[in-house]
Amino acid sequence: MRPEPRLPAPSPGTDPGVFAAAGGAGSGVALPRTAAALVWQGLCADWGVWGREPEAAGIFAVECRGGVVGAWWRGPTGQMADQIWVPDPPASDPEPWLRRAAAGPGGTELRLPAAVGGARWVAAALRNGYRLVEVDPLMALALDAARPDGAPAGPPAPRAGAAGPVASGPVADAAEYEAALAVIESCFGGPRPLSRFFAPRGAARVYLARWAGAPAAAASACRDPASPAVRIYSVSTRPAYRRRGLARALLLHVLAAEARAGAGLAGLRTVDALVPYYERIGFRVVGRAQRFRRAPDP
Repeated sequence: MRPEPRLPAPSPGTDPGVFAAAGGAGSGVALPRTAAALVWQGLCADWGVWGREPEAAGIFAVECRGGVVGAWWRGPTGQMADQIWVPDPPASDPEPWLRRAAAGPGGTELRLPAAVGGARWVAAALRNGYRLVEVDPLMALALDAARPDGAPAGPPAPRAGAAGPVASGPVADAAEYEAALAVIESCFGGPRPLSRFFAPRGAARVYLARWAGAPAAAASACRDPASPAVRIYSVSTRPAYRRRGLARALLLHVLAAEARAGAGLAGLRTVDALVPYYERIGFRVVGRAQRFRRAPDP
């Protein structure tokens, strides 16, 4: 049996329970102490928003109660697990949610912030057969409204041109939208209906970068106008176009566009291996998110 993974030590200057402040590289703007909370609450809320969009039909049935989001898989068995995303502090009793998940035919993934407020949920999850499988970094970057383009300071992006990256977006037409989804699928897989669920045209802004005219990199962003935090998803580059600075050029384009649209903070969930990449752009680790999993009943 594989040993249960331990919670990794937080990055220097990071307190998952308190959400220490940190500044974006060269931005001159300190992250608020609520940065991790803003990012995590937004990641949870996005599932509720996606569940109300037409693209959710036949993919996930989503319900929200007390800030907790349950997304029940409706696609082919074994392709995805049911999802439970829990805010911090969690307001709902965990047992009804975990019983509801146990009644389903597939496995369930439970997402919790690695903070003191989720201790009751962790205990309930372990009692109900869940095990910790992953702890993901939450990263944030303060967008500098004082800069003319709204983007963080840092090394210049690759120069655009006929033989270089040309970023656009949010994409405006169906053809560009589908081209961006194809790029995302080259990194994250499909099928296409699932890709549309995670980037519904009515709720997400999808960005595309071309190299010499060919779709080469893509990303999406979600933000409720009432929130200062924009969440960045699915930063992707086709394998044939990697190591050319495309993803970075596109991400800076996205950050500038979202800052102009009113976002004061950008956040994302990633994996430890990609933390140095995002740190070079200016993001900082502000917290951790735990993923628990319950296997389907035999």
